[in-house]
Amino acid sequence: MRYLVHIAFLLLACSGLSACTSSLPAVYKMVQALEKPDPARFENFDGSPGLQLLEVHSPTSQAMLVLGYVTTPTGQPPIQTWYDAEQQLLRLQNGFMINLTGIENALSGTDYVWTARPAELGPWLPVAKTYSQPAQQLFGKTIELAYRPVLAKDVDSRSSVLRKRLLKSHTNAVPTLVWYQEMSVAGNLPGNLYAFNQDGVPVYGSHCLVPGECVEWLFKTSGSLKP
Repeated sequence: MRYLVHIAFLLLACSGLSACTSSLPAVYKMVQALEKPDPARFENFDGSPGLQLLEVHSPTSQAMLVLGYVTTPTGQPPIQTWYDAEQQLLRLQNGFMINLTGIENALSGTDYVWTARPAELGPWLPVAKTYSQPAQQLFGKTIELAYRPVLAKDVDSRSSVLRKRLLKSHTNAVPTLVWYQEMSVAGNLPGNLYAFNQDGVPVYGSHCLVPGECVEWLFKTSGSLKP
C-alpha cells in the first residue's frame, strides 16, 4: 500500500505536465530509490528521459524531487515548484530558495528583487529579498544581498556530497561552472552558495536556514548533471 500511495502521487503530479512524462516502471523505480537509506542513494539514479529531477539534501535526509510546474512572473526569472513522493515541496527562482516544507526552520515564503536581466551571458542574481521564517520568529524581514565569486578550488566540499560530486564532474582545465557566495550587505547572513553554468543556468544551490543547518540541491536530468 505504501508503494501504491507513492506511485499514485507521482503519477498525479506528472499528469498533464510537459516536465513529467514518465512511465509507470520509471515511477516505481523512483519509489524504490526513495526507500533506500544510503545517503548516496541518488548518485547514479536513472529516471525517465522526460523527468526534470532535483536531488535535495538536508542535515537529516535526502530526497529526489520531480518538477511539478513553472511560472514566470513579469520581468523576473521563472519559478519552479518541485515535489517528492511525500508531497513535500521546494520552490526555487533561478536556483534561489523561495520556500520549503517538511523541515525544521523552513522558509514559508520569499520575495526577491531582481534588476534587469544581464545583457551578457551570466547568472541573473537578486539584489534583495523579503522572507518569513516562522520557527525563528522572522516575518517580512528584508535584506539587501551581495555576492562574492568563489573559485572552484576554494569551494568547501568537506561536508557536502553534492559539492564533491559536482566538482569531480567538472575538473576540466577550462572552468565550466561559476560559483557565488551570497551575503547580506550588513554581513549577518550564513554563507549561501550557488553554482551556475557558463550560460547562467543554475546547477547547484545551498541555503543555510540557520548557521550550521543548510539545505542543498543539485539539478539532475535522467541521472545526469544539468547541464
